[in-house]
Amino acid sequence: MANPPESRSEIQRILEDFTRGTIDFQSLLNELDGTFQIDPSARTLALELVDELHPNGALQRGFFRVLKDRYTGRANGLVFGLRGMTAIGAAGAAAVMGLNWEFLTAIRRSDGWLRMLAAIPVLWLELLVVGTGTAVGLASYPFGRRY
Repeated sequence: MANPPESRSEIQRILEDFTRGTIDFQSLLNELDGTFQIDPSARTLALELVDELHPNGALQRGFFRVLKDRYTGRANGLVFGLRGMTAIGAAGAAAVMGLNWEFLTAIRRSDGWLRMLAAIPVLWLELLVVGTGTAVGLASYPFGRRY
């Protein structure tokens, strides 16, 4: 584990390089990640130092907001984070399968397990096409487009 003063000076150097334009945002993230692998406790120190900085313009303010979101555990400003969004996606997929279970069971009874398993990707493709068509239809309706 690195010494906290060493970590502090390294993080300050990286942040100053970014604010001066010496390094780009991806390089900033890579260098900070490398520092955090050496000293995991440096994350809180980096967040404190970011709060002390005075970014040059809206773009740097946006970059620092993304940086803070990344290191506080928020995924791109989402309230739920990555685990929560994964759980919501899994629950949605389970709901779709649950709502279509009778349809899939009817296919299994008439044509067997293999046909039912083959119907699942086709079902998802069909739902994608219908959802896209619905979105396009709703978006174009106010502009006078009818079908």
